[in-house]
Amino acid sequence: MLLKRRKIQSENLNNNKDKRLHPKSSSERLKNFIRKSFFSMMFAPSLSFLLFATIVVEINSSNIITNSSVPIILADAFSDFPSLTELRLLRRGIEEIRPGALNNLPLLKTVELSENKLTNIEDGVFSNSIIEVLYVDHNLIENISPHAFDNMPKLVLLDLVDNKIKNFHPEWLQEKPKLAGVNLQYNQIEHLTSGIFANYHNDVHLHHNKIKSVSRDIFGTDDKIVFGQLWLSYNEIEEWKEDFVKGGEIRALIITSNKIQCLEGNYENFFVARQTYIDNNPWDCECLLKIAKWAVDNQKDFGINVEDSATKCNSTDFTILKYLVLSRSGIEQIHPGAFENLPVLKSLKLSENKLTTIEAGVFSNLNLLYLNLDQNLIETISPHGFDNMTKLTMLDLNRNQIKIFHPEWLQGKPLLGTVRLGYNQIEHLPSGAFANYHKDAHLNNNKIKSVSRDIFGSDDNITFGNLLFSRNEIEEWKQDFVKGAKIKTLDMTRNKLQCLEGKYENFFVARQTRIDDNPWNCECFFKVDKWAVQHQREHGVDMTFCARVCHLSLLPPRQCRI
Repeated sequence: MLLKRRKIQSENLNNNKDKRLHPKSSSERLKNFIRKSFFSMMFAPSLSFLLFATIVVEINSSNIITNSSVPIILADAFSDFPSLTELRLLRRGIEEIRPGALNNLPLLKTVELSENKLTNIEDGVFSNSIIEVLYVDHNLIENISPHAFDNMPKLVLLDLVDNKIKNFHPEWLQEKPKLAGVNLQYNQIEHLTSGIFANYHNDVHLHHNKIKSVSRDIFGTDDKIVFGQLWLSYNEIEEWKEDFVKGGEIRALIITSNKIQCLEGNYENFFVARQTYIDNNPWDCECLLKIAKWAVDNQKDFGINVEDSATKCNSTDFTILKYLVLSRSGIEQIHPGAFENLPVLKSLKLSENKLTTIEAGVFSNLNLLYLNLDQNLIETISPHGFDNMTKLTMLDLNRNQIKIFHPEWLQGKPLLGTVRLGYNQIEHLPSGAFANYHKDAHLNNNKIKSVSRDIFGSDDNITFGNLLFSRNEIEEWKQDFVKGAKIKTLDMTRNKLQCLEGKYENFFVARQTRIDDNPWNCECFFKVDKWAVQHQREHGVDMTFCARVCHLSLLPPRQCRI
């Protein structure tokens, strides 16, 4: 009977040989592993994990990946592979991992056990290891021992997403100085106990659970902690107590899509995070408007779509509106003062409408950071159309029909970093156009034919950002056009330049100057190129191609840097 069993098991093992694949460098180690597994199967065939010897797809000094079912992983299962650094057993039907399964793996850093059938994690499975990344997501885990992750000082990421976990034990997070992310979303956790984050202050994802209550002092007794992001959205929290995060500082608190109706107490004890999101809760309207006004007065973010909330509450109070998008709304005209009752408005997007004119007083005196007017039909903008917008950081006027550029648009805007005026019909840049603005200016795809001297004003020591003039109609580039300026990038590609007259150092003042794809006079341009090479300046022209076009076959072929 014993001989018959041996014969059957030997045949099964031979039939599975085609499932093994391993590099030659590990052949001896693999033979030993298979030999041990074979004899173990003969004398203890019920130990189903030892079939692992027949299902290795890839095995080398750093990783193991399998392609068949492994119901149980026993102690010392991988002890023949001490140099293993990665272990990935995805979708293998694993139901149990015995304590000690990962023993004798001193280099193991990544363990991925996603999409299996694990229901429990006992002490001794992962503890006392140097694992850095642990994925046990998408299993059937209900119970995890409080000490299942003890003595894992190098753990950086713990992923337990989409299981059936009901209890969150604070011990899981203790003594893990490098732990940066804990993913527990899509579980069945109902309660967060006091002090649960007393020893851990980085990001925690707890959205899509069944949390109904949160204890006081979840951060312990330390009232000076600095926490990362705490995600509690899509739970069942009805009451949010003011001392829930009292004294602490949180980078972001996301408590959207719960069952909160009102906040009772001192609001400053609720809004301790830099950003707090409380939208999509069944708010009591009167209570919500009080919160919103307090948040505006105290410059706190709270993530409420005020327009939707005001509509639902039959309120027309939009004084707390921060972001307004009115794109593709067929707007043809905006009267001065249209936005003056929006004191905290930061972003206004009016792209793809039918605006033709911007008068003074429409946007002036607003505290906007971002104004987008691209893809309209704008031909005329008052020189004072953007007066007193001292907080503006970006102005987008791309793809309109603007013909005249007014320097006044850019005055008094110390934070303005980008002006986009591409794809318009501007024909001329006046003197002093950038006298009060020294950041990025996009003027590509216009009809610019001439640029006045001293567009940067009388200051010859200015430092400018990126100045883009590509795809215009510039024929003459005067040497004092950018005289004395220090520019990051000057793009003059695809214009009508034929030659540069004067001292070349007055043209190449940018860190990077691009003048390719112009109808250059060959004799003139080779002088420019010779000077540029001698002075280590870039111009973006392919000199090999240029030589070919100019029929100078004796010129040494050289690919110019771009």
